[in-house]
Amino acid sequence: MGTRVFVALVVLLAVAGCSQEVPSIPQEQAAVPAEPGAAPADVLSFSMTPDSIRACDAGDGGIASIAKWDVAAQGIREVSIYGVDVEGERKLWLSAGAKGEAATGKWVFPRSRFQLVDRESGKSLSEVEIQSTPCP
Repeated sequence: MGTRVFVALVVLLAVAGCSQEVPSIPQEQAAVPAEPGAAPADVLSFSMTPDSIRACDAGDGGIASIAKWDVAAQGIREVSIYGVDVEGERKLWLSAGAKGEAATGKWVFPRSRFQLVDRESGKSLSEVEIQSTPCP
């Protein structure tokens, strides 16, 4: 059942994300503390792999990326991950538990941004922007 839901979500997101409005995802970034000076137990992680891509590699179809997150140490039970377009408009990509990973479709481009949000409070926990690497 879970695999069918995941596949359906990926297909839905691929169809919804066919435009270049949803930014690309960068390679894995280091864990980000919930607040400056937070103890290691309070560290959350949110990354996209790859976190940088060459625009010439993305072409018109974009690339697929893997999101990984872990916010369990903060006592958060569910998160949402949004794609954020260049105008700042958020589009829900997925909702999931406090720890996990998921693959995007081939709709990630350089400068794509992803925002990790606590579903209960609506608070933004972290944001990742896919970097653009120059092409030869």
